[in-house]
Amino acid sequence: MVAALLLAGCKKPLVAASDDEKRLEQINARFHGGDLAGAEEDLLKYTVEYPKSGGAWGLMGWVHLKKDDYENAGKYFDKALEVDPNWENAHVGKGAMYRELGDTERARKSYLQAIRMKPDAAEAYSSLLVIELMEGNYEKAVEHGEKGWSYRKDLGTIAANLSVAYHYTGDMKKRREFYDEAKKLGYANLTVLEEVFRGERTIGPGTRATAPEEP
Repeated sequence: MVAALLLAGCKKPLVAASDDEKRLEQINARFHGGDLAGAEEDLLKYTVEYPKSGGAWGLMGWVHLKKDDYENAGKYFDKALEVDPNWENAHVGKGAMYRELGDTERARKSYLQAIRMKPDAAEAYSSLLVIELMEGNYEKAVEHGEKGWSYRKDLGTIAANLSVAYHYTGDMKKRREFYDEAKKLGYANLTVLEEVFRGERTIGPGTRATAPEEP
């Protein structure tokens, strides 16, 4: 079975000066609460009022990605970049989309583009970690994960992904260290990690990580 890792992402939406930050945070909370229909409805109204909001268009892309609607997800991520070319999270979203479609090379390019735009894009580094796991490059996966962790030590998903990466390198001490960090930070899928450790789930060459990153 493929390890359904939830990759690192921002629970707080990125906003521009022209955005209604409080309202966008509320929509983002609906998205993270699983109310995709409600979030989409709110975003349709929001983007009419704030058509230059890269964050809103990007979040719409994540909503459609969660719905496995890859065609529209891609369109919305592109729209986010059209109105705000510096919106690096849209490249992370496109990377998640390509990964779900099995195109790891285009996924990697998207994550690297996000890093070129924002060198401390921790989410992009953690996403690269998973790509490397999928291709069996375990030491490289650790390298990317540690880089992301150096920028964001408040994201349980980065710690969780690092725990898996260290599992595959055989470093059980580090595996435990980052498992404990993920637990401390409230990572919700500890059972998935435990199944990976027991060999009941795998992630490596020939498998796919199916859970998308979240914004």
